[in-house]
Amino acid sequence: MKCALILLFLLGAVLGHAAPEDGSKEFWSEFRAAVAKGDKDKIAFMTNFPFSISGELDGDPVTTVSKEKFPVVLEKILSQQALQLSRGRVVSKTMRQIIEDKAIIAEADYAGANTIVIEMFVFEKMQGKWWFKRAYVEQ
Repeated sequence: MKCALILLFLLGAVLGHAAPEDGSKEFWSEFRAAVAKGDKDKIAFMTNFPFSISGELDGDPVTTVSKEKFPVVLEKILSQQALQLSRGRVVSKTMRQIIEDKAIIAEADYAGANTIVIEMFVFEKMQGKWWFKRAYVEQ
């Protein structure tokens, strides 16, 4: 009986940290594959335009990018460095590496019911569909 209760507790803890069934898993899988392949057209198809870019601070100005100018900006934002904690050490990775390394969306990635934040990238669910919506860039 004790083993069964422990198993149920552990199962509940694991399931409690999974991302909701809201289409984000499928979106992330497609987005991640497009980044890994360097498929700029697919990434653009999954992006909401005008795409927003701002600095890391709340007071930094927001600029918008059209679909036509997006491929140039995309390379810049995928190449920018972000710091992550890995095995007790701070490591620097490009956003491309972070996306390729992140196999699943977890509950902790949600910044609200319809917003996911992966380091410097923001994804939003609008009208039932997930979109790449914003990037924060170092000035």
